[in-house]
Amino acid sequence: MSIVKGAGSIKAGILGMQDYEIIVDPESSNLITEFNNYCWNDKKAGIPIDNYNHLIDPARYAFRKLATKRIKPNMIPISKGMFG
Repeated sequence: MSIVKGAGSIKAGILGMQDYEIIVDPESSNLITEFNNYCWNDKKAGIPIDNYNHLIDPARYAFRKLATKRIKPNMIPISKGMFG
């Protein structure tokens, strides 16, 4: 999957994901941990911490790819098998 990174792409991706209910497989404990611990270093400036993002980053890439394909609004299922 090729992703074009640009200025503000992390912030835009995170904000875009926040508009959806993200369903995570209960067995995806590492992704659940990341979603529960991810936060902003400076929310006003749109700078997230560089931690708890090893699975969120590829989820954000997948979201961007799926969002451009007009997926069903407000629902993105994420399962353990999606990331290897």
